[in-house]
Amino acid sequence: MKSLLFALLCITPFFTAIDITGDWSSALQDREGNSIPVTLSFKADTYTADFGNDGTVDVAGSYTLEGNQISMTDREDIEEPCPGTGVYTILLEGNEMRLELVSDDCEVRKGALSTMVMTRQ
Repeated sequence: MKSLLFALLCITPFFTAIDITGDWSSALQDREGNSIPVTLSFKADTYTADFGNDGTVDVAGSYTLEGNQISMTDREDIEEPCPGTGVYTILLEGNEMRLELVSDDCEVRKGALSTMVMTRQ
């Protein structure tokens, strides 16, 4: 009985779902070196990004989670969608999240997401 309890305690963390829902804030640097505030908002299976925090949705799409990996696909009806799906490993520490590149053919998304440290709001 003790060995069963020990086994359950050891594997439970692997079945804990990562919860990224909510708003995350960060900043990016423009070409002149100015800081641009960014808010990423994650709902159950969709995301939006507001660059400049002016209330305008600049990027929107859907995502799936598998373990600690997120696959993100931009909607095609936004102004400049990224082609294909970007895959990242989620690194959560307290209220901070980073996304580590696994694969992404979109240079813009890859450049932004793989450099930001996001803070949960």
